[in-house]
Amino acid sequence: ILTFMNDARLVVGVQGLGIAEAALQAARVYAGRRVQMGRPIARHELLADLLFDMEVEVAALRALIYRTTALYDRAMGLTRPAARARAAELAALKRQVRELTPVVKWFGAERTLWVARAAVQVHGGYGVMAEYDVERHYRNALVLPIYEGTSQIQALMSLKDQMKWALGKPWRLLGGPLRVEAPHDPMGDALREMASEYNQAFRYVANDAVGLSGVVRGLLGRGKPAAEDLGYAMLSAERLLAMLAYTRAAEALAAHAADSKRRRLAERFIHRSLPLLRMHGEIVRSG
Repeated sequence: ILTFMNDARLVVGVQGLGIAEAALQAARVYAGRRVQMGRPIARHELLADLLFDMEVEVAALRALIYRTTALYDRAMGLTRPAARARAAELAALKRQVRELTPVVKWFGAERTLWVARAAVQVHGGYGVMAEYDVERHYRNALVLPIYEGTSQIQALMSLKDQMKWALGKPWRLLGGPLRVEAPHDPMGDALREMASEYNQAFRYVANDAVGLSGVVRGLLGRGKPAAEDLGYAMLSAERLLAMLAYTRAAEALAAHAADSKRRRLAERFIHRSLPLLRMHGEIVRSG
């Protein structure tokens, strides 16, 4: 059942990608032919900016899904009898897929909902008319943050896994649970800063939950933090998942930035996401 649920959550992310792509294409077509003040609205600055952000969000979701499903396929391959000797590699892949599953579900649901809503906005009053596809795309997107585990459930799953991993060997808290593959350039520097923001916020809630005594207990193998000690961590769970999701999506997008167009998309996503992570991080660390 657990395997089925995790598979279904990845599928919801793929559903979100399909809806987001359809909404983006419909918005582009409409904005290209709708003329206001002597030019198509696609050439008005605010609408052009919105359409570009929609394109970037869809590209980020696609890159995140490709990376996650590639890891999933590799893990499935290593479960075959001929590959069972590579147990350490399989364990590492399973942990990566487990971390990314709630990330794909959350990002594929929440950001698809934003893209679909933006497509309705591009259409103006026509966007809420059943004769236009974006009305249907928006309705279809509304269920994504709800079924196969709500966005809040994904946040709590992610927090539980990160806390378990970190407190299993408490010295991991010195660096934090998140490491990224990033190029050695300004875009990579911004991506590493996104990871740093997440790690600082995670360390704050972990310290709030267990403190120094909890770290010592973890080192001695003497139990987990009590449920009542995790209150602030759970309160911060969705902000932490948002930070993790944006960072993992940015990492996946940057890995595909070989040509100038894809690099432009990656740079836009990372430099738009970094201030958002700073905001969430400051709120979490404010207590």
